[in-house]
Amino acid sequence: SASAAILSGLKLEEDIIKQILRRDIMRESAIYREILEEGRQEGLQKGRQEGLQEGRQEGIELVARNLLSIGMSPEQIAAATGLAIEHILKLTTNS
Repeated sequence: SASAAILSGLKLEEDIIKQILRRDIMRESAIYREILEEGRQEGLQKGRQEGLQEGRQEGIELVARNLLSIGMSPEQIAAATGLAIEHILKLTTNS
């Protein structure tokens, strides 16, 4: 029945499938569990990547704020960090 549910998903609407096949039967399927685990792993990986990117950005912004605080020009900071001058100027108003 789990296979039937997967195949029916190609042609039928979700509500119709739910009426015909019970959800708990699907959850017992090894294929269902494999797909679910694959989705979890993809979600974790995406979350890690987004977290790393956000952390890098925050670190660069912190360095830019510190450089501003010691009097470095926005142009020099842009050259050192890769941030746009407009972004650096926004950091001065958000500090």
